[in-house]
Amino acid sequence: MKKLLILILLLILSIAIYLTGCFQKEATPQVNTWTKPVAVLEAKTLSHQLPYQAFGVISGHQTTTYASKLGGKLSKISINVGDEVHSNTHLFSLDTEDLARKVASAQLTATQASVNLSKAKAAFELVSKRNSNMEQLYAQNAVSEDQYDEMLTSHTLAKADLTSAALACDTTSLQLESLQDNLEDASVFSINNGTVSAVLKDSEDYVQPGEPIVIVRSNSMVVKTSVTSDFLPFVHIGDTCSITYQEEHFEGTITSIQLDPVDSTMLYPVEIAINGSEFISGDFVNVDFFYKEAIGIEVPINSVMLDTAPYVFIVEEGKACKAYVNIIDSNEGSLIISGLKEGANVVTQGMKNLKNDDLVQIASDPLTLAGGR
Repeated sequence: MKKLLILILLLILSIAIYLTGCFQKEATPQVNTWTKPVAVLEAKTLSHQLPYQAFGVISGHQTTTYASKLGGKLSKISINVGDEVHSNTHLFSLDTEDLARKVASAQLTATQASVNLSKAKAAFELVSKRNSNMEQLYAQNAVSEDQYDEMLTSHTLAKADLTSAALACDTTSLQLESLQDNLEDASVFSINNGTVSAVLKDSEDYVQPGEPIVIVRSNSMVVKTSVTSDFLPFVHIGDTCSITYQEEHFEGTITSIQLDPVDSTMLYPVEIAINGSEFISGDFVNVDFFYKEAIGIEVPINSVMLDTAPYVFIVEEGKACKAYVNIIDSNEGSLIISGLKEGANVVTQGMKNLKNDDLVQIASDPLTLAGGR
C-alpha cells in the first residue's frame, strides 16, 4: 500500500513539473524578426518639367512674330525687311555683358560648392572610419563613454555638413544652368524658312520680355490652340512643345501668344510652328506644353500616404522610418515633394501594412514584389 502511495505521489509530482514547464514556454514572448521586402527610390532634388495639355487645330500659312524671352538692350539686328531667312538664321541679340558677368560669378560659386562637397565627403569618410574603430574599442571597454559620445557627435556633425554641402552644390548648379539658359536665349534665330515682313525695333533699343521685334512670313503649318490664365505666365515665345498628330509625335515652337483672352472662352490664343508635309489643314492635334516650375523630389503617387499630414517611408539602417513631406505639385502619376534629405531611400513598393521601425530589406528586383503597395 505504501509503495502504491509513493508511486502516485511521484506521478503527481512529474505531471506538475511538466505542466510548469509548458506554462513557462507559453508565457515566453515571441519576437517577430520577419523582414519585409521593399523597393526604394533614391531621393534627388531636381527641376521637373510639368506638362500642360490642350487641343489644337492645324492651320495653313503662318506669320511668325519673334520676341526675346528676356528684357534688355538690343545689341544686334542681323536682318532687314524683305530678307529671305532659313531655319536657324540669326535674327537679333540682346546685350549680354551683364549676364555674362553673372554666369562667370555663378561658375565660380558652383566650382567652390563642388570643392566644398568633396571636402565634406572626405571628412565624413574619415569620421566614419574612426567611428568604426571607436565602436570596436568601446565594445572592448577600451575607451570611456564620454569619448564614445564625443565620437557620435562628430559623426552626426560630419553627416550634417555633407548633407548641407550636397544641397548647396545642387542649388548652385541649378542657378548656373538657369543663367546659362538665359545667356543662350539672348540670341534669337528663325525657326522656319520665310521672308522678313517687319522689323519693329532698332539696335540699341530696350525691349521687354515677349515684346515683338521681328515678323517673318513663311509657308510652314501652324497649330492654333489656347491656354488658361493660370498657365499663361509659363508660356513663352520660342519654347518648344510636343504635338501628337495621328499617333505620331512632332516638336513645335511657340511663335505667337495673344495677351488678350477671347471673350467667349476667356482663353488666350497661342500659335505653334510645325514643319512637315504630312499635316492637313483643319485636323485636330494634342498639344503638350512643358514648363519648369517644380523643384523637388519626384516619387510615385502611391508611395505618399496621409494621416495628420502627407508622409512616406524611408529606409534607415535596415528599418522603415516614417518621414513627413510637403507636396509641391503632381505630374502624371507622380508627386513632386520636399522635406527629405538628399539621397534618402524612399519606399515605393511594399508599403502595405508597413509600420515605423519594421525591419525591411531592399529587393534587388522590384518586379518580384506583389501588389506594389
